[in-house]
Amino acid sequence: MSALGPMAGPPPGALPLPPGLAGGPGDGDPGGGDEDAREHSALKAAGAALQAAMNAETDPKGKAVIAGLIQGVHKLLADHQDQVHQAMGMPGELKAVMGMKQAAGR
Repeated sequence: MSALGPMAGPPPGALPLPPGLAGGPGDGDPGGGDEDAREHSALKAAGAALQAAMNAETDPKGKAVIAGLIQGVHKLLADHQDQVHQAMGMPGELKAVMGMKQAAGR
């Protein structure tokens, strides 16, 4: 029993976690780091292919559509990077410094 009495509930770990919260096969991301790396490289390749298509496209409407697709790919990459930073517990200040360093390297 906990120090709060019988109304506090069972101690942590006494009840099993639901499959979606326990990790492993039911956690929604069974591939882990390997899957993330493949997804990241596929998104980078898609961005490069869309950029090549943008350079070859002559129609302004076609360029606008491709630009939207490129923006979507970059948003997915940024969301993925943000999830990685959150998982590592990276503070916002360090993210800002990393962003400035990456921008200076371009």
